[in-house]
This record gives sequence, structure tokens and C-alpha cells, in this order.
Amino acid sequence: ALPQAAALQDTAVRADTSSHPVPQLSTPEKAPALPTESRKEDPSRDASVLAPQPQVRDTCSHRVHWPCCKAAGPEHLCPLHPQTEPLALGLLHGKGLGAPVLQLPEDGMGCQAALLSAQAHVAELERQVQALELERMQQKVLLENLQQRHQEDLDLLESAHKSRVKVVEETCGQRAERLQQEKEQLAAQLAAQGQAAERAQAELLQRHQQQLRALEQQSAQELQRLQELQRTSVQEMRKDHEEQLQRLKRLKDQEIDAVTSATSHTRSLNGVIEQMEKFSSDLHNLSHRVEATHHSTSQELAMGAQQRDKQLKVLQDRLLQQQRDMEEERGRLQEVIAKMEARLGEQTRLLEQERWRATAEQSKVESLQRSLEEQRRVMTQQLSMERAELERAKMPLLEEQKSVMQRCSEERRKLAAEWAEFHTQQQLSKERLERDMELALQRDSQREGTILSLAKEQAELKIRAGGLKVKEEQLVRDRELLEQAWQELRLEKEKVNRAALHVRQRAEEIDTMSKLSAQKCEEGEQALREARRVESEHQARLRLVQQQLEQLKQQEQHLHQERLSVALQRSQLQQLREELPNSPALLLATAQDVSGATTGLSSTLCFPTPTTAFPRCNPGGSRDSLGTAGPSELYAKLLLLKHRAQQDRDFLEDEQFFLETLKKASYNTSSL
Repeated sequence: ALPQAAALQDTAVRADTSSHPVPQLSTPEKAPALPTESRKEDPSRDASVLAPQPQVRDTCSHRVHWPCCKAAGPEHLCPLHPQTEPLALGLLHGKGLGAPVLQLPEDGMGCQAALLSAQAHVAELERQVQALELERMQQKVLLENLQQRHQEDLDLLESAHKSRVKVVEETCGQRAERLQQEKEQLAAQLAAQGQAAERAQAELLQRHQQQLRALEQQSAQELQRLQELQRTSVQEMRKDHEEQLQRLKRLKDQEIDAVTSATSHTRSLNGVIEQMEKFSSDLHNLSHRVEATHHSTSQELAMGAQQRDKQLKVLQDRLLQQQRDMEEERGRLQEVIAKMEARLGEQTRLLEQERWRATAEQSKVESLQRSLEEQRRVMTQQLSMERAELERAKMPLLEEQKSVMQRCSEERRKLAAEWAEFHTQQQLSKERLERDMELALQRDSQREGTILSLAKEQAELKIRAGGLKVKEEQLVRDRELLEQAWQELRLEKEKVNRAALHVRQRAEEIDTMSKLSAQKCEEGEQALREARRVESEHQARLRLVQQQLEQLKQQEQHLHQERLSVALQRSQLQQLREELPNSPALLLATAQDVSGATTGLSSTLCFPTPTTAFPRCNPGGSRDSLGTAGPSELYAKLLLLKHRAQQDRDFLEDEQFFLETLKKASYNTSSL
């Protein structure tokens, strides 16, 4: 039934094309070749399709021209998209362009209806194909956008990671170089300081040994000289004493002989007495000489002891200075060691920070890798789902295509060609996707390479950390060596201190010997100084007392003069009061004179000699000059004079109190 329907449809189309020319459609270039290829591939189908045509011609003996068929021309057929025209119309007039027009039978209405339904079905299929193509294009565009975004994200991540890795490498290299340089500088400084300390230590030891030897030699020489002086003085004293004893024995024998022979040796007694006097004077002179020699030797010993004290003090100062220098050098070395420890701590802290940053970067890279793997998995799932949907959509399309190919072979062949092209495009898209996947795999491999490089860098950092630890151990060993050197220095210092103590003990012994000889001289000098000091203090006190007495006398004279001037002023005021009702002009003149005098008195605060003298007032002249003054002005002047007199009294009382206090103070100092 299906081949017959297809043949009827073909004849109807040929009739329509003979009556109404079919417009030329934009078919691809390969469309004319498809029917021949399909015939070559499957000739049985062509035979099955073309075989029923004679039957139709036999059955349709009455050829009737249907106007509806003419009306249902190309204009009234289902409107098709320009891209889907080769699928529908090209197949319809593919084989029957040059065939004669057939007359439809009386039952052509059914064939026309079947043809219309087939055309509608084909149009629906074409619309579905078009929708699927549009959806495919949209999916392709979305896939390309996603791939482009993914590629851009990957590029950004790679560039950021590379820049970070470069920055970390540069910073680590710079820090390592700087730390290496600082370490070398510190090592050089430590070596130089150690050498300088060793040299200074050797020089100090040599100097101390030389000084100790010189001091020992000097002390031995001084002791020998003192012992020789003491021996010589003792021997001389012994000789003098023996000589005196012998002389006394001789004198005693001579006296005995003289007593026994007094009568015969009266004259010799006088000579003996004279000789005794001479001997006594000689003994006195010898005693003075011995005392002078003893005094000179004691002074020499005191001078030598003082010189030794000075030398010992100088040596002690030098030893203290050297000890201070050694302490300062030790403090500097300790500061250098502390700075090195601080720098090592800082370096370890920076290394820990770099390790932490590297671990953070590694965790970020791992998280990014996981997210990329998740995105790739999601993309693969989406692609698989899309492929499954495409496969699902292919199955009904293939089934419908088979049914349509059974109805119209031309249409089926062209649809097969289109589907072949679609498959080629799909294969191309698959190849593109595979290429994209290969690129993604290459990028993943590159990323894994970067991760491996990061791991290598971490291993290098660990190796550097091990090197730094070895350097720290070396520094600890150097510190131990320095501590050992310090201990040796301490032992040598203790030896030097012991030698200094020995020298001090020797010096103390010499001091005790010299102090015994110089103590009496110092006591006499101190007593003389004390007497002179007391005498100078007494003289200074006497001078102070004399100066104070002179000042008091001057002040008393000044006060006496002031009192005289005040008494004169009072007498003049009394006279003015008595003469006030009789001569107001005289009161005014005297008031002016007294006011001038009182102002002079009040201005003299340091007790100067009074230079103001009260002039003799001329009553007649004053009356003539102030005859025009009124009683109110005179009364005001009188009040002013009273006020100034009261001020002068207060001032004199204060001065008297001050003089009394001065007298008391001078009496107290004189009594002291």
C-alpha cells in the first residue's frame, strides 16, 4: 500500500508541475546527485517505488483534470523555510521533472488528502529538524562561550599563579641572598672581633706579665736596698756603741786609777774631765748624726713608699681600665650575639611565613584543581546528557524518516543525505570537543607540571631550611667556643687578680713599715694645721665683729643725726603751731620747708648722712609772699604735715627695731 501511495503522490506532483511550473528552490549542489547515488546503492527500493506506475496508468483510464490540484500548486503548499526546501520540495520533483503529466482518477481526492497529510507531516518533521538545529546551534554557542570562559579563567589562573610563583621565587631568592650576605658579614665580623680579642688578650697578658716582673724586680731591689741600709746603720750604731762602751770603760779605769792615785794625779783629773766633756759632746754629736741619718732614711723610705703607692695606683687604674674594656668588649659581643639570635629568629619566622604561604598557595591550587575537575565533570555530564538527548531525538526522527522513505524514496534519500551531513557536522563537533578535551588535558598536565615545580621549590625550601639549621648549629658551636674563650679569659683575669693581690700585700707591708715612720710627722703637721686653722677662724671672727661694730657706729651716728633733725623739725612745728593764728603765711612757708625736709628723710632708707638743712624762715618775707593764701589751704597743708610726721615716726621706730636686732646679733656673734 505504501509504494502505491508514493506512486500516486509522484504522479500528482508531476501533473501539478506540468500544469503549474514549480519555482526553482535554493537546493544544495549535491541534491541532483543524491537520487542516482541512492539508486546505485539500493536498486530494489527504486524498483519497488517505480513498479506500480503502470498499474496506476491502467486503472486510471478516465483522465480528469482536477482544478483543486491546480489550486494546490507550489504557492498553496505548506510554506517551508529556505533551508528546509531541499528536504521537502526537492524530493518531490526529483525524479519526475521530465515525465508526462498524468490524469488523476475519480478517487484522486483520497490521494490528494494523503499527499497533503504527507506534506504536512514532512513540514512538521522539517520544523522539528529546524528546531533541533537551532537548539544545536544554541548549545554549540553556549558550549563555545563556556569553553572560552573556561579558557580565560584558566589563563588568568595560570598567569596569576605564575606571577605569584615568580614573586615568591624572587622574594625567596632575595631574602636568601640577603641572609647569606648578612651571615657572611656577621661571620667576618665575629672572626675579626675574635682575632682582635685574642690579640688584645695576648697583649694584655704580656703587659701584665712584664709589669708584674718589673714590680717584683723593683720590690726586690727596694727590699735589698732597705736591708742593706738597715744593716749598715745597725752596724754603725753597734760600732759606735762598742766604741763608747770601751771609752767609758777606759774612763772608768782612769777614774779608778785617779781615785787611787788622787794625790799623785790631781792634774790628770782635770784633763780627764775635759776629755769626758769632749767625749760627751762627741756622743751628743754622734747621737744627732744618727738621728739625722735615721730621719733621712725614714724620709727616703716614705718617699719610696709613696712612689710605690703611686705606681701601684697607676697599675690598679690600668687593670681596672683593662677590666672595663674587657667588660665592654664582652657586652659588645653579647649584643652582637643577641642581634644574631634576633636575626636568626626573624629569619626562622620569615621562613615559617613563607612555608605557610607556600602551603596556602598549594591549598589554593589544589582547591582550584578540584573546582576545575568538578567543572570538567559537570561539562562532561552535560555533554553526555546532550548526546543522550540527541540520540533520543534521533530515534523518532529515524523512525519517521524510514516511514517517509517508504512513502517517497526521493525524500528519504535527500533526508539521508542531510542526515549524513548532520552526522559529519556532529563528527566535526565531536572532533572539536575531543580537541578541546585534549587541550584541557594538556593544560591539566601543564598544571600538574607547575604543581610538581612547586613541590620541587618546596623541597628546595626545605633544603635551605636544613642549611639554615646547619648554620644555626655552627653559630651555636661558635658561641660555645666564645664561651670557652671567655672562661679562659676569666681564669687569666683571676690569675692577674691573684698577682695583684700579692703585689697589694707586699705594698701593704711596705706601707705599714713606712706609716710607722711617717705617722709622727703627720700628727705634728695636723696639729700645726689645726692651730693655724683655729687662729685664722679667730681672726676672721674678729674682723667680722669689727666690721659689724663699725657699721653699728655709723648707723648710730646716722640715727643720732636723724633724731636731731626730727627734734629740730618738731621744734619748728611747735613754733609754727604757736604762730599759726597770728601768721598764716609763715605757717605756709615753714610747711613747705618741713615737707621738703620730710621727703628727704623718707627717701633715705640706707641711712645716708643728712644733707637737708632747715633754713631760717623769714617771717616778713613769708608773710609778703603768702599773704593771699586762705585758711582752707593752710588747714590742708597742716593736715598733710601731720600725716608726714606720723610716717616719719613709724619709719624711725622700724629703724630703731632693726638696730636693736643688729645689736643683738652682733652680741651673739661676739659671745660665740
